[in-house]
Amino acid sequence: MSLRAAAAAAASHKGKGRATSIDDEPISPNTERTPLLAGSSTSSYATASSSGDPEGHTRPHRSPWRSLLTALLAILCVSFVVGFLLILLAYSYAAEASKAPPADLLARALALRGPDSLDVLNITHTPEGTTEIYVEVGGRIGVDAGAALGVKDDPDDSVFQSAWKGLGRWGIGRLSSASVALDTISISSLDGVHLASIDLPPVSVPLNPAPPRGDGWLAPVRVPLRVRPTDDVQAWIDFAKESWQKGFVAAKIVVPRVAVSGGGLRERSWRRLVKADRTDVALSLRHRIPHLPGLPAPGSGAPLPAPRDLVTLKSFNLHPSKSNSTVPGQRHNRTLALDAKASLLNPVPEEWNISLTVPSLPFTVSLPGPNTSSAAIPLANVSTTPFGLTHPNITLSLSGSLLPFLASASPVLGALVQNYLAQLPSPVLVSTPLLPSLQLEASFPGPNSKPKVLRDVKLEDMKIKPVGQKFLASGNVLARVVLPKAMNVPLDVNAVLPDVLVFDGPVPGEGEEEDAEDDFGWGFGWGRRKDDDNDDDNDSDVPPAPPLPDPLPPRAFARIRPDTFLDATSAPGHPTPEERTEPNGVGTVTLVHARIEDVPLEVLPGRQREFGDFVGKVVFGTHGAVAGVRGTAAVRVQIGGLPVVGDGEEGEGVVLSGLPFEGSVRVGKKA
Repeated sequence: MSLRAAAAAAASHKGKGRATSIDDEPISPNTERTPLLAGSSTSSYATASSSGDPEGHTRPHRSPWRSLLTALLAILCVSFVVGFLLILLAYSYAAEASKAPPADLLARALALRGPDSLDVLNITHTPEGTTEIYVEVGGRIGVDAGAALGVKDDPDDSVFQSAWKGLGRWGIGRLSSASVALDTISISSLDGVHLASIDLPPVSVPLNPAPPRGDGWLAPVRVPLRVRPTDDVQAWIDFAKESWQKGFVAAKIVVPRVAVSGGGLRERSWRRLVKADRTDVALSLRHRIPHLPGLPAPGSGAPLPAPRDLVTLKSFNLHPSKSNSTVPGQRHNRTLALDAKASLLNPVPEEWNISLTVPSLPFTVSLPGPNTSSAAIPLANVSTTPFGLTHPNITLSLSGSLLPFLASASPVLGALVQNYLAQLPSPVLVSTPLLPSLQLEASFPGPNSKPKVLRDVKLEDMKIKPVGQKFLASGNVLARVVLPKAMNVPLDVNAVLPDVLVFDGPVPGEGEEEDAEDDFGWGFGWGRRKDDDNDDDNDSDVPPAPPLPDPLPPRAFARIRPDTFLDATSAPGHPTPEERTEPNGVGTVTLVHARIEDVPLEVLPGRQREFGDFVGKVVFGTHGAVAGVRGTAAVRVQIGGLPVVGDGEEGEGVVLSGLPFEGSVRVGKKA
């Protein structure tokens, strides 16, 4: 047997013996102490040991980890390099944008259109004394980020520049939008006079690397603003006058800090990591004032129109109103309510197509004091209904009530009523508690036609008797007090003071003389209680006697004017059918009766002959003589609901003086 065969036989025998010993090994029974995995562990160990190749055993387990680690290191290196390049690119883009002044950057990158809408949400006056206006502005906005970062494509760019810009435009497209947060914006004139401050929340603006032509790429936006104008009203007035004179608005805008971050306001993504801040941003605003409808051209040298030229009172109505008292047992006090319509010139060009809504605004209407050093006299509190923009004028509806005022306001109130009934405008002051330091001048116009308040004046049972060197007249005075349509207030006439010219025959017509009514003015004053001392020296509510007409009217021969008011009674009346059809209508009608008793009849200078002729007709005429009467009268009235601040006693009243009238009376007629 050869050596090779012997070795093979030995190996075969050896294998068989080992197999026999493993297979023939007696199996011990499993007990509670026998490990459940013992057989498995032994078998695994035997298998691993029998392999006889350690390298073949470890290579399948260590190779995936080493590959993964190598891949991660490679990705990290590539990411670091790419990130570093992106940082360099971003820094280069930011550096390009930071080189430009803010004004130039905004001019070439920021696109704003509007405002398309302007909603005044609320106006408040804080306890600290500042006024806050809450406004929501609607418009369209977009940012040409390609122009801002200088990555717009240019035919003259090199390959590297084109690639650099292309990568920048790609990054802008991935960023899509940015959020901008601004600190409080301060607005001042170029001289540094503070005008207002504006607060607004962060705003999301769309970014476009290469916007198309037109405005289609702009996104609509609505931004709430809080505007706090300066309390120095004169600063605004000076700024408005200067801007109007120059024809353009020039102001300085300062923002302490502007923070820009990528993505939308509520977005939480990698875009928020892109951030940029700028501090102490200062901009100069210059905007030409366009031609405004109804106003002279700005910058033409014409002065800035006064507020009274922009607002016109169209109508008003005074009427009684009850105060809604909620206190049990408390009487409902009657007050005078005021309703009015006013027209405000709309200076916004119609082609701007701006939608504006304004809530109800409170105002106080006051009368200027009797002199420049006197405070204004509050007359009424009114509020507007919410309104919007209409062309060419804005109609304002106002409602409110008269305020209590003192009797010492008589001269000022008298001038107001005098001008109104004479169809003349009167100056008034308009203020608002929202801007306490602002007081605008406005005009209270007169009616379209001169009202005729005292109508159907009659002197009944007129008698003239001589007493010594003078003559005394007695009789009854009847009249109707008809207020204009705008004054629907109840009157209680408790005293009258006639000032009458007596004519021989009917009052001369227009062909004989000029209308004498223009010689008599209108007045308004406060009366005293009718039980006051009527001594002429102390009766301060008696209007002064007006001078006689010059020249005297033809056939006028005497004047009758009591020294004091005559007691009178009154009752509500009704308009006549003719009055109901008057174009301007009428207001409250009051019937008045007063008694003239032994009032001196003063013969006019140079008219003794006319007086003698009239007396002869009275004495020797069968039916007496007809005397024409023309003059003015003052009436003392109580106005229902007029909030007069007096001494709290009854009898306070208002004196309406200078009421013109004319009529006739038959003297000496037999009953």
